[in-house]
Amino acid sequence: KEWKHSYEESAAGVDIYRPADYKIFTPSKFRRVYNFKANGKCEYLVLHPADAHYMANGTWNYNPETRYIQIRDEKSEQVVLLEVLEIGKDILKVQIVK
Repeated sequence: KEWKHSYEESAAGVDIYRPADYKIFTPSKFRRVYNFKANGKCEYLVLHPADAHYMANGTWNYNPETRYIQIRDEKSEQVVLLEVLEIGKDILKVQIVK
C-alpha cells in the first residue's frame, strides 16, 4: 500500500500518512512517500537537493512488539525507523525514531 505524508495534518513530531488515493494533496516540493508491499519489499521517495526526487527500492519489516517499521535500502542500510502510533484503512500515524 502506498502512503503519502499529509504534513498538513502532522504536528508535534507525529507524522500523518494517508493512502495515495485518499485525497488530492496540495502541491509540494517534497512529500514523503512509502510504498509497502506484502513481500517485504518497498519503495520510498528520496529527497534530492536539485528537486530531482526519485523512488528508491528497499525492504521493510514490522516488529509487532515494538511497533517499529524499519526500512532498509538495497545495501541493507537503515533508511528510517518509524514507531507506529496508529494504523487504519485511511491513516498511518508514526513518529520517526531514527
